[in-house]
Amino acid sequence: MNEYEIVYILDGALTEADVQHSIEKTSELIGRHSGYIFRSQNMGKKTLAYPINKKSKGYYVAIDYCADNTTVSEMEHGFRLDERILRYLTVRLNQDVSIEARKQQLIDEAAALEKALAEQAANAAAAAQGVTREYQKSNSVIEKEVDHA
Repeated sequence: MNEYEIVYILDGALTEADVQHSIEKTSELIGRHSGYIFRSQNMGKKTLAYPINKKSKGYYVAIDYCADNTTVSEMEHGFRLDERILRYLTVRLNQDVSIEARKQQLIDEAAALEKALAEQAANAAAAAQGVTREYQKSNSVIEKEVDHA
């Protein structure tokens, strides 16, 4: 199986429920063909760089998944027929992917990201505490100068 990423833009006039339904429908198609979804992300409603079919806004959706070639061609065929989908792009990321190894890699990446965020938060808290100490020191110096005056 190959790993793919598909990004598609849905009509901006749709509701959030319609967008979720589209994501679920795409996920169901991938699952029906023994594929596996690594990441599904609704990136929200954005202004398009240029009008597409006289539409200026659209919902962006990105899905990373593992499947065979027939799944991709069937999905793209469905996208071409669906008037709600303004544009789509499928990119093959990797060939001959082991789903279990890729899952473990994603878990490791998430753990590393979580650790980095925790360190960043700790550094920010320490910096804020240092600023508070400096502020308290400067206040005490000002108070002493006022008392001596």
